[in-house]
Parts: sequence; structure tokens; C-alpha cells
Amino acid sequence: MLVRYFTSARAPHAHVEAVMSDLEREMADSAKDAYREGENLHQRMEAGSGVPAKEVLLNVGQGRIRRDGLAFPVTWRATGPTMLFPRMQADLVVSPIDETSTSVVFEGTYEPPLGFVGGAFDRLVMNRLAEMTVKIWVDRVVELAESTWVESERHRLETTG
Repeated sequence: MLVRYFTSARAPHAHVEAVMSDLEREMADSAKDAYREGENLHQRMEAGSGVPAKEVLLNVGQGRIRRDGLAFPVTWRATGPTMLFPRMQADLVVSPIDETSTSVVFEGTYEPPLGFVGGAFDRLVMNRLAEMTVKIWVDRVVELAESTWVESERHRLETTG
């Protein structure tokens, strides 16, 4: 299954790249929180779906240059017994829009577990959960990049002004 989400950050590309490069630990914590929030949103939308709570681990690798920007490889997987939860392989791609804005795109894929039955359950429930989780996590990363940019600019103006 494909999971794709795109947004933009109101911060220069170089700053967003630097933030992405420095935040592996913070990103991992954000992914856990986003999974929980996505799960809660999902259960509000799909009352009684019975989706179990699951802790996730996020690994963000070294950025690599692609034609469309700098891509950070992301692996997102459940902890503990994982037979009901897929492992997502993705790229988080950052690329300049203009001098003050950066495109942020999450492109991930996963194979639903449990064959045909798992695929049907994924289409009904789990894919929407995955999409919500990714959106929450990417939006948090963008908010972090924007807030650190604002803070660095404020500090720069205070020290030069």
C-alpha cells in the first residue's frame, strides 16, 4: 500500500534540511505520539473498530540527494509482536520552493500482513490509520522546523539589531 502526504514549511530549505539531519531522536518520539493520536482519531471515526494500541519505532537515515530534493529514508515499524502490523519503508523528501519555503513530502509503502484477509482489513481500516499517523507526524516535524527557524531569526535580529 502507498502512503503519501505533502505539505510545506515556512522556512528556508537549508534550515529544514539541518533540522531534519539533527532530529532523529526527536522524530522517533514524535512518531510514537503521532501513532497514538492517529489511532485516537481513527477510533473516533470508526467507533468499535477494535484497532489495538501499538508502540512504533522510527528510524531516520542519512539524507541522500535525489532529483526532487534531499530524501531521508524512514523505516516505521511496530514493536514487540508484529505479525498484525506492517513495516513501512519511506522517504521524507525536502526540497526548496523559494527562498523562504520548503516542500516536505512523505512517500511510503508497506505490505499488509496476513495475505488476502490482511489486505481487506487494511483497505477498510488500517490504511486510513497509517495516513492519519503520517500526517500528524509530518506536520509535527514541519512545526518544529518552522518554530526553530523563527527562534533563530529572532535571536539573529536581537544580536545584530
